[in-house]
Amino acid sequence: GAPSRCLIVRLLADGSFDPAFGIAGRAVVAPQNGGSARLSALRVDPQGRVLFGGSSNESTPFLARLTSAGVL
Repeated sequence: GAPSRCLIVRLLADGSFDPAFGIAGRAVVAPQNGGSARLSALRVDPQGRVLFGGSSNESTPFLARLTSAGVL
């Protein structure tokens, strides 16, 4: 099947997508090995960076960080 990706979104207080983050409030991240991705943890640090991790292909761990602007 097609590789899956992680979708990270940032919302404003009114629930709308934050246009200053990623593309129209959304950032899409695919595992480097092209496999399926499962996101299992996410945290925003004090600088507004998004740290997240999970596994790809059910067994290979991955960890990534987006800037506060939603860039990998």
